[in-house]
Amino acid sequence: VVEVANSASSAPWVALGVGQALLLYFWWLGDGLEVNIEAARLSLSMHWLSIQYVGCNVPELPADLWQHHHCTWRWRHAAMIPSEVGATLARRPAALRLSAQLLR
Repeated sequence: VVEVANSASSAPWVALGVGQALLLYFWWLGDGLEVNIEAARLSLSMHWLSIQYVGCNVPELPADLWQHHHCTWRWRHAAMIPSEVGATLARRPAALRLSAQLLR
């Protein structure tokens, strides 16, 4: 999945699927409850790429295209991922700076 993510800039149509795969299958490390920070950050970058690729970041995007591209759903993930990761990292004193960056 990471290899596909690394090539997503030249094939941005795969970004949403890769972002979702990372979120759904690689969110947790092992069998525990520890969040896989690197997978989460990569998932976020893929969601952001998918938002840009279909134009969900363009204020002038017509409402029908906003709905067609499921922009609300894409943005929901782009907001949720850094919030969850930031809250997780805030519990780690060594990661407070990264946490603050994600929660901005």
